[in-house]
Amino acid sequence: MVKRSPAQTWGAGLLALLVVSLTLLDMLITSRPLEALIALLEAAFYFYATASLIAYMSADEHASTDELYAVGATFTVLAWAFAHLFVFCQLLVPGSFAAAIEPEAARSWMELLFLSFTTLSGVGLGDIIPLTPVARSLVMIEEFAGVMYLALVVSRLIAMSVALVVINLLVIPAFAKVFAGFGAELPLMTRLLLGFSDFMVTWWPAMLVALIGGIVAFRAWVGTHAGRMQWEALA
Repeated sequence: MVKRSPAQTWGAGLLALLVVSLTLLDMLITSRPLEALIALLEAAFYFYATASLIAYMSADEHASTDELYAVGATFTVLAWAFAHLFVFCQLLVPGSFAAAIEPEAARSWMELLFLSFTTLSGVGLGDIIPLTPVARSLVMIEEFAGVMYLALVVSRLIAMSVALVVINLLVIPAFAKVFAGFGAELPLMTRLLLGFSDFMVTWWPAMLVALIGGIVAFRAWVGTHAGRMQWEALA
């Protein structure tokens, strides 16, 4: 959990402790209202984690490996948050979701999680559909959240990555010529930075070809029946 203040850290810890305690209680006393409360609190906890991760990424000014991990983690946590909201909705209003197989039955956790991931990513795959106004409202909110996540968070990371490429291809080589005129041994980190910049300047065409080739190969694989089935299973 990314913390910004002791109060927020304590709040997240107390929320997690409350969820765990109620879950243990639910194992002893089966109660639909209790299950609904647990689902709502779990959704709140994951939304808090999402907000904390987005705040962490927004505070950084450079695209790093941590940023890439945070982007994937935030997307996953956000999908889990909405899945718990779907569980809460189904417990509150039975019959909120239906499927091609056993449409009258309550949807399992895995089915609702699958719906959440497909809705957030915008791929529109799957046979789980919302039926009630509340369920459809939640799905629309998640669709909007997915679009805004791409527009605000992922696009910012892409912009920082492009800026990093420009710096390595244009700015650092210019400074390298200045450093070469000093005739003195440079610090290790400076030499590593110059070496990485030289690598990108020399091999950027090959990296671009590899990236395009990877995208084309992936699209060709997903276009096959076996590849599409495997990708849908992973998604």
